[in-house]
Amino acid sequence: MNCDDDGFQDLRAVGCLADSNGAKGFDNCGCVGCRATGNGTYGYNVGQTEPCVGCIADANTGRGFYGFNIWHVNCVAYKNGGDGYDIGENCILVNCIAFDHDGGYEYDTRDATCLFNCAHKATGSGRTDATPMLDVGAITLTADPFTDGDNGDFSLNTAAGGGALCRAAGIDPAGQTGYIDIGAVQHEDAGGGGGGGSCCILGG
Repeated sequence: MNCDDDGFQDLRAVGCLADSNGAKGFDNCGCVGCRATGNGTYGYNVGQTEPCVGCIADANTGRGFYGFNIWHVNCVAYKNGGDGYDIGENCILVNCIAFDHDGGYEYDTRDATCLFNCAHKATGSGRTDATPMLDVGAITLTADPFTDGDNGDFSLNTAAGGGALCRAAGIDPAGQTGYIDIGAVQHEDAGGGGGGGSCCILGG
């Protein structure tokens, strides 16, 4: 925290917090279960071929996530100063959320970018920049999906058009504190009811 330059550099980070550093939270890193908040430039400057899985970028001065030749899964970009995700060629995003980026795009994409089941609520430039190669299952949010993102609680709420829409799509970001949702089939009873909470989906 409060480093003059980058918080973490040239490593693989698991469960790390980069908070209020002078430049990037994570530079040239692959990250799992990390959070970058309040940093002076980017949240994550991801190294080539390195992933971010279950990571959060919120309230950074510039972009939330930046990189190319990478993939992100179950990540959240929330109220950063620039783009939510600035992703170059050959990038894949799955089950990600981008919310409320006044200073740019939710997903600043290139034509070789692929988005799968990604949600957004745009207040700035819009969902995407260039038309991505694929944008499958795009989810348009009409409400804040998080319990209290401004204060670091990124568990999904139950708001229609917000957290409920993400839950129905099977998106479970880092910070989920309740029982994990699996799309249209959900069970929040810890005991699970009959069968101990397991479920089977049978093909036709």
